Amino acid sequence: MKNKNLLLYILTGSLSRLIKYYTSRCQYGRAAFALIGASAVVSSASLIDLGIKLVDTADTNRTTPIQTCGITGSDTLNFLLSIVMLLLAVHFIKKSTQNKKQALEEGKLIFDKNSGEIATIKNSRIHAYCGSVTQISNISLVVTSENTDLNLGSLTGTSVSGRIRNLAATRSPAGDVTHDNLEKFIREWKESNNRFDNFQLGTCIECDSPYEARSRGIETIIFAVAIKKNSNGVATIDETAINNIVHKTIDTAINKDIKSLFIPIFGLGSGNTSQSAIQITSSAVKAKLDTIEHSLDIYLGVYRISDLAELCMQVSKA
Repeated sequence: MKNKNLLLYILTGSLSRLIKYYTSRCQYGRAAFALIGASAVVSSASLIDLGIKLVDTADTNRTTPIQTCGITGSDTLNFLLSIVMLLLAVHFIKKSTQNKKQALEEGKLIFDKNSGEIATIKNSRIHAYCGSVTQISNISLVVTSENTDLNLGSLTGTSVSGRIRNLAATRSPAGDVTHDNLEKFIREWKESNNRFDNFQLGTCIECDSPYEARSRGIETIIFAVAIKKNSNGVATIDETAINNIVHKTIDTAINKDIKSLFIPIFGLGSGNTSQSAIQITSSAVKAKLDTIEHSLDIYLGVYRISDLAELCMQVSKA
């Protein structure tokens, strides 16, 4: 009995998950299951009617005339209607699956670097940079996105923070990390300032020793406290803080006579913020460039194809 109940739970749970999967994806999934439900109602109505006729036929105690049991025109129509509904449901499920595959394709992380100029503001140019920052080359200043505890991203992670940390690390001939240089830099900076967590959003820490990342043309790294992680793991960003980070970064580049900068869309990667992050960061860059006469090349970094499209649209807005 227990095994039967377990099997029932598995089947019920699987069906429930399947329904939630498709209905949560798009209108095609919802339409498909609405049609399946309607088909079940239509066909079950005919089956119930047929069952009643069979019971009446088998009742030997009836005194009223027995109605002949057979398939009527109404039954045929209901059957054809349910078949049409099921075929439409199959079509919508296929469309839902195609949409899901397309969404996965647009949402997957891009590793190879793809960059191109998307706007000119006064004497400066804004470039879209889609892909892993590990492919970066000949960009002199790189900004990382950090949380309020200034805990750098993992060496094996996909965040800009973790990947720049990886690029700057010293390795043995076998490829093993022997010196985690940026982690040490941040730890010593915290100790010298006698503060270890809860840093204010907008805080920028400048590092003029990029260590092994210098081989990629990087001269300066700015650790920017740009996101605050909530208890549910979702990050929040503050527009004023992002504006401050962008202004400080561009001012630093001008003071150091640096011509090329990489600024990630803050919070969009592992920060898990919404796509409003693209609008906030790009608007801050455009507003700052509109106030200077210097010639800069600014690369705005995203991870996904869908984010790249949104970035190009936001930057191109007047």
